[in-house]
Amino acid sequence: MNSSYLKKILDFMVYRAVSMVFPFLLILLFTKSLETAELGVFFLAQGVALWVALLVDFGFIRHAVVATQKNEISDFAVIMHAQIFLGLISAFLLVLVVPLFESLSVWDGVFIAGFGVCNGLIPKWYYQAKSRMRELSLIESLIKMVLIVFLFMLDDIADRFLIEYALLMATFLVMVVSWVGVAKSEIVGVLTINFTEIKTQLNLSRDLFLSRFFGNLSLNANILLVGFFLSPTQIAIYGIVEKMLKFMVAIMTSVSEALYPLVASGKDTNVYKYALVVSMLCSLMAVVGSMLVLPYIAHYLFDFDLAYSHLFFIMLPAVIFYSLSSVLALFNFIATKNYKLDLYAQIVTGLISLSASVLIVKQYAMEGAAISYLASSIVSVLAILLLTKLIKPSVTDGKLPQVAE
Repeated sequence: MNSSYLKKILDFMVYRAVSMVFPFLLILLFTKSLETAELGVFFLAQGVALWVALLVDFGFIRHAVVATQKNEISDFAVIMHAQIFLGLISAFLLVLVVPLFESLSVWDGVFIAGFGVCNGLIPKWYYQAKSRMRELSLIESLIKMVLIVFLFMLDDIADRFLIEYALLMATFLVMVVSWVGVAKSEIVGVLTINFTEIKTQLNLSRDLFLSRFFGNLSLNANILLVGFFLSPTQIAIYGIVEKMLKFMVAIMTSVSEALYPLVASGKDTNVYKYALVVSMLCSLMAVVGSMLVLPYIAHYLFDFDLAYSHLFFIMLPAVIFYSLSSVLALFNFIATKNYKLDLYAQIVTGLISLSASVLIVKQYAMEGAAISYLASSIVSVLAILLLTKLIKPSVTDGKLPQVAE
């Protein structure tokens, strides 16, 4: 059984790696020609686009995995149509948000809208539920590597817009091809719009969206605050550190992401302890192994100023805490449809983290952002642990938990 677990984990890790390595490759290609300030604006645009993707996804990355496992979706186009509707709303909201950041231009706004919507529309939830993450990884790898080779052949590239629109084009192609893959196996009535079912799916995902929204206040608000309060150069310095840490978090949380659908489907309710042990051991080894080398890797690849190495040391322990919170939340809340408890945990984490971040970043600049990132990860674990006490029995008992009365 452990070999089956390992295969699922590795498949998800490969997908996460492919998804996150491509932006790094783009930055690596142009870091010698791009000014640091330009790189900072690119990081800021990506940070805003992430919130667009969050709105378009609307919790389907969690709800649709469980619903697909339980065969509760008759026409998968319903999810697509709901997300397109959300994409139109996000485009309208960007007209109000983008002007708040002086360093962002209209063309940055177009990239933010396109990249965010396309990224949110990729049906990762379907491939995860069907244990086909390796197939999605292959789709992303082929499309993005072709684009990398094409850009590598070009000369004298010193414009962040080329990076942005290359990333947008690759994401659009991945979105289209991945949906074609869904259509080959399932009913996808693209031209049939069922407004009643769309409303139903949005209602079912609402709590998960709110949960992810508040959760992202701790995970992804820092880059926006840095972009609002600090200079583009400071955005670039902090952005490199945060992106490398998020890459580690994404890889480490692959353990829980890959295995929690087994509990959701009722196939294996004893996998929780395995996920907990593997996740903690892997994240601990990753953090210890990265302490001395990560700043030098950043310096070698992205000309990172080693004078800011302390940002890595402050933020690295967060990898362990976010790995732990991922296991606790996905197994105890998401897999068992205790969405309300997950929402409460994320509201507590998000509001505390955002409030602290605003005060600390404004006062202590990049160091404040780093401290806030670590503190948010600790608050996340504490909030989830507190709320798991409301559940009985626990997944640790090998049973599907219910909300305690």
